[in-house]
Amino acid sequence: MTCAIIMNRMNILLYYISQGGSRQMKHVGQNRSELELYRLLQKIHDAVTLKQGDAFFEELARSIADVLQRSYAFIGRFQGNGQMETVACIADGVRIDNFSYQLRHTPCERVTADKAMCTYPSRAASLFPKDEDLVDWNVESYAGSPLLNSDEEVIGILVVMDKKPIDDPALVEAVLGIFSRQAASRLEQLEQTAELQHRESAYRELVERLPDALVLMENRMITYCNQSALSLFLLDRPENVEGRELGTLLELENESFFEDTLLDVEKTGLASSIFSTKAHRGDGRMFYLEISVLPYSSGSTAGMQLIIRDETYRKETADSIEYMAFHDTVTGIPNRRFLEAHAESVLHSSDNASLLFIDINRFKRINAGFGQQTGDALLRQIAEKLKHHSSSGGMAVRWSGAEFVVLLPGKSGREEALTLLETLRKPFFVSGIELIVSFTIGISHSPIHGMTLEDLISRADQAMAYGKGSSEQITTYESFMDQHSYDTLLLENGLQTALQRNELELYYQPLYNSSTGALSGTEALLRWNHPDFGLVSPADFIPIAEMTGLIVPIGEWVLKQACQDIQELHEAGFPEATVSVNLSVRQLYQQNLVETVCAVLRETGLPPEKLKLEITESMAADLESSSMEKIRRLQQMGVHFWIDDFGTGYSSLSYLSTMAFDGLKIDRSFIQRLLERTPDATIVRSTITLAHDLGMHVTAEGIELERERLLLTAWGCDELQGYLLARPQPLCELKKLVAPASFE
Repeated sequence: MTCAIIMNRMNILLYYISQGGSRQMKHVGQNRSELELYRLLQKIHDAVTLKQGDAFFEELARSIADVLQRSYAFIGRFQGNGQMETVACIADGVRIDNFSYQLRHTPCERVTADKAMCTYPSRAASLFPKDEDLVDWNVESYAGSPLLNSDEEVIGILVVMDKKPIDDPALVEAVLGIFSRQAASRLEQLEQTAELQHRESAYRELVERLPDALVLMENRMITYCNQSALSLFLLDRPENVEGRELGTLLELENESFFEDTLLDVEKTGLASSIFSTKAHRGDGRMFYLEISVLPYSSGSTAGMQLIIRDETYRKETADSIEYMAFHDTVTGIPNRRFLEAHAESVLHSSDNASLLFIDINRFKRINAGFGQQTGDALLRQIAEKLKHHSSSGGMAVRWSGAEFVVLLPGKSGREEALTLLETLRKPFFVSGIELIVSFTIGISHSPIHGMTLEDLISRADQAMAYGKGSSEQITTYESFMDQHSYDTLLLENGLQTALQRNELELYYQPLYNSSTGALSGTEALLRWNHPDFGLVSPADFIPIAEMTGLIVPIGEWVLKQACQDIQELHEAGFPEATVSVNLSVRQLYQQNLVETVCAVLRETGLPPEKLKLEITESMAADLESSSMEKIRRLQQMGVHFWIDDFGTGYSSLSYLSTMAFDGLKIDRSFIQRLLERTPDATIVRSTITLAHDLGMHVTAEGIELERERLLLTAWGCDELQGYLLARPQPLCELKKLVAPASFE
């Protein structure tokens, strides 16, 4: 009987077995062979029918080996990459451990490759000599059937082997063919179950590891929550959460809105939009949460799924970034960007407003003299006072380095500025140092000076700059300042090329010995012949040169030109002439100041003792150790250092004891009031006496009256300078005075 016929008969028999066994056999032929087949199938069917999982495969392999009287039977699962792994293996009636093997050079390779039954009734080990298992197990015969899934893909194999040949290959193939279908179905189910379990495990792990809190609720009671939810609720076990309402774990600020959202999801069956709320936990900690509500069903029970995202860190980080973006890092008050973002609302909320543009005078000197930490601490104290002053509806911001802006809606700018100056006039104590700071304030008003912040800032800045130039502490913008600012800008542009175009020149104002009346020296005074403006006053362009840094190259030019001109006087027969040259703050702070002076003296040939370098009293009071060292080095060479504008500084006279200056020049403001005010006369006379006691020479400038000259001479002033004696003049005119002259 052929395999196909046997299989057909066996399928019929197997059907009857599944439908009731021997009661149905009357419909089947009663010959001996069919009865034998029935018993075989019945035996295998009974053995495996109630088995599940791995037990089914073990029992199937055992039963087939027993029924077909084979030494070995196994069921394998295809692993891919040419590898098979057994799920059940019987050897001589005993189950052995599962194992994996490579299909290459084995009869199983033919089975899986052809997707067809393959039988080797004898000499199996000889036909596949590279299959070590066949050789080791002394296999003589082999029969294998592929296990195909519903897509007709190979997922496994059913194999029987024996140490003796197969007598009835057709019967063996028929039995394997029938039960391979059942084994394939069970193996596919096993793989699908494993895949589902893997996916469920992966999904559960994913849910547990979600950074968002996941909460399932039925009838408003929590039935499940993941680890992130436990952390949010500050609990460690799910059973501490299950059966509770969310409100017992978190107090939502928008509780009513949350309830409405739950009702809406229950009613519509649609997911809610994300809503944000603050929430407080039992320990008092506050959170920023984003909550989404989604419907879900568990069997016949409908529920809701909450996805809760903790946005606290992101919100606090965003708030921190926004704060840093809109606040000054040094003072902590709002910055320029904050003002630009909020000024419009302030201006539109009031019919009028005042803007104060405040500059700290000489702040760079404070930074340079006491260090940046002291400067920063001073800025913080000033900012705190401005903040307090503008607390009722206004705003105070740090605009830039030493500049602040105060915007005050509905208030008088000048009155507020006066009040503010009174507050700022008190000394500041920083790091044990008492600092007296002065300010310049420019004022603009809305709407008369502009409707936008840009216009108000521009006008107030112009007023502040104008006030600096005119030594006014408070200046309100006026329209003529536009032209002044424009002219200043033109001067700044022209000053960039004034040196190259030879537009700068020096005038010299003589100094006379008060005792002999003889010409004793000169002071170099800078003039600028502008091609459009004509002769520009130093008071107009020197501050611009200081601000732009051009004062350094201009100052070097003045020093060199003055030394060269005075050397010409020496060569013209007046070897006693000296020249006084003013040093700016920037020049004094130049690292190469000493080298620059040495180079000029060497190049011009002027003796060092004929050069007087003058610094203002304020500069002398703020000298750093490095600047003092430069002065000492130059004095050791023979260069003289004088204090200019004495009496106009803001500090004590203690600097006179720390630096050995060669002389001082009494400021013209005292000389002009000499005859009018007794206190000024007393100050001048005392200054002369003090200077002489300290071994210093004294020059008085600004002498315009004969009585002034007589008084100063009587008090022992060493040198005199002023329009009464001689006006500033170019070098050509000065040369006419080289012969001894008398003003008597």
